[in-house]
Amino acid sequence: MPNLITRTFQRATSFAVDWNNIDGSAGSVGGGVDAVGQTQKRRNPSGKVRHLDDEVKDKTRKGITLSARNVTRNFETAAWAIRKHLDFVSRFTFNAKTGNDSFDKEIESFVRWWGRPENFDVTGRHSLLKTIRMAEGSRCIDGDIFALKISSGRIQMIEGDRVITPTDPKLKFNDDLIFNGVETTVSGRPKRYALHARKRNGGLEFSRWVPRRNLFVHGFFDRFDQQRGLSPLVASLNRFQDVYENFDYALARSKVAQLFGLVITRDAVENGFGTVTGTDTDADGVDDKFDVKLGTRPMVLDLDPGEGAEFLENKTPAVEFQQFTDTMIAVALKSLDIPISFFDETKGNFYGNKSAVTLYLQSARDKRDDVQELLRKLTIWRLRLAIEDGDVVLPRTITSMEDIAFEWIPAGIPWFDPRDVRGDVDAIKAGLKTREQVRRDRFGDSWMEDVVPVLEAEQRVIEERGLRLTMEAPPIQVVSTEELELETESR
Repeated sequence: MPNLITRTFQRATSFAVDWNNIDGSAGSVGGGVDAVGQTQKRRNPSGKVRHLDDEVKDKTRKGITLSARNVTRNFETAAWAIRKHLDFVSRFTFNAKTGNDSFDKEIESFVRWWGRPENFDVTGRHSLLKTIRMAEGSRCIDGDIFALKISSGRIQMIEGDRVITPTDPKLKFNDDLIFNGVETTVSGRPKRYALHARKRNGGLEFSRWVPRRNLFVHGFFDRFDQQRGLSPLVASLNRFQDVYENFDYALARSKVAQLFGLVITRDAVENGFGTVTGTDTDADGVDDKFDVKLGTRPMVLDLDPGEGAEFLENKTPAVEFQQFTDTMIAVALKSLDIPISFFDETKGNFYGNKSAVTLYLQSARDKRDDVQELLRKLTIWRLRLAIEDGDVVLPRTITSMEDIAFEWIPAGIPWFDPRDVRGDVDAIKAGLKTREQVRRDRFGDSWMEDVVPVLEAEQRVIEERGLRLTMEAPPIQVVSTEELELETESR
């Protein structure tokens, strides 16, 4: 019996995976790395493992930027994906939290004043909140963007393609320590950035070196050795471009199909010589022909027995083409973590769409943190200037910038269903949530700062005028699926 078992096991492993073979040889599992060892099943990656900024140099970055700007400028779906990303990631509300109510109001008032276009943007065109939305959009397309600090307290935004390695031989810098316009120390810390100006006829020319301390960098960074940001859209640019081109091809084919409209058939007459001809009903020596013009008015065809008419139909675009296009769009949207139900609400039911929003918010949290960090740096820099200029007077309890507590609250997600309201109320009663948390999650502001003062004012008016108001909501009736099926069957 032992010999039989041994022979059976050996026979099985001749065509199965040998899990006991751990020497890393071909066909084995456990010793080697299957992703690079199975050369007969897939193509091995070529090239060297290099610095990311060496893999994506200035010329390559320029091509990526041109492609991304072109597809988001001309393709509605790509432009919508960027806007939807911005709706969730770039909306914030400022809230001071020093504990000193009068000083908090003073800071919030100053930030509102600073956030106006004429006080924030060096060009006077964009407000603080609009600039942040545009900066995040530029980060998605170009990979990164730079906020240059001006001594007047304003900001000049520098688009990513304006920072490149200088080509002027007169400029001296260490070739081994410059990466796509960023000169670094030996340890990799940025020292200065090569800022270029745009020419009116296109192209760039070197303007000046900007020290690291004079600007803030906002970009997508996935590797520790990375000096320049790289857009997540890089993974989906080909998909967006292919779908965009396929739409044009499908539309052109559909237009061509409309040029061939009506087909008329008739019974042929066989003569005595074995050939088939048409019918000459008017004795003019020429077979009859149909001369049909499709106009804008209704048309009636008076056909003889045996004759027929039908319209050509090539089913353009085909159902398979539409399904494949939907798949391509869904895959492309994944580069920004956007679920397909955002693009097409018919893809799922209410609960499926709601769960998609919940999962998407988890992935958006990291991107929100990046925007909040940019806002934090900008706010601290501007408040420091305001204190030095005397525009903001510190109370005695505030001794340093660390004591000026504030936060930028991200925009909330409103309730989808009345049951969501009841769920939040129950969570508050059970001590699982606070009113402050619910207000932040749903409206993106503070319950203590934005709601309580309004409630107090409303209560004073109600008491002064002797109003009697009922605020209790009626109970929500939840109907089970079985009850709905029984009611449908009875109908």
